[in-house]
Amino acid sequence: MTVYLKNLIDLGIVRREFPVSDGIKEQANVQRGIYQIVDNFFRFWYAFVFPNISELEVGDVDGIFEYAVQPTLEQYTSRIFEEVCIEYLRLLNRQNALPFRFTKIGRWWNKSDELDIMATDRDKNNFLLGECKFRNAVFDLSELNEVLAKFSPKKKTAKVYYYMFSKSGFTDDVKKASLQKDIRLVSVDEMF
Repeated sequence: MTVYLKNLIDLGIVRREFPVSDGIKEQANVQRGIYQIVDNFFRFWYAFVFPNISELEVGDVDGIFEYAVQPTLEQYTSRIFEEVCIEYLRLLNRQNALPFRFTKIGRWWNKSDELDIMATDRDKNNFLLGECKFRNAVFDLSELNEVLAKFSPKKKTAKVYYYMFSKSGFTDDVKKASLQKDIRLVSVDEMF
């Protein structure tokens, strides 16, 4: 199995991903990390085409789109939106437009929690945490509070900055809370 995974990684189809806070020692552990299909063509193929190939071959394209693709399309594109948000933060990082210069950026997870984006400097004194919502509903206060509760840095002196991304905007409560805390709200319009 490892030979096949290595070949897929070398071809740029699959990537082994670790929480951004993991160091080299943790990444050397063969039990850690997850494998992700990163090539969007293959992701689409295995999400929508392959499971429905027999119906597509007999010409039920409209039915497959309506009942298989459209109901989960937002969920599928949300992963791509996370990557777009990471690229946006990389652009801001190069322009020195963030509160600090990060050296690592990616996703973060532990046993029970996950963050779409975590960026940190080399010494892990500063953290940028991000949540990305690509759906037809506004980002609400309960979701914001959930994000704020997910991560606490090990160092008491570490600073944490928050960037919330939303396709459909933010509730007034979230806008009000963002003014009281160090939270930046970013809409899709602002990114492009």
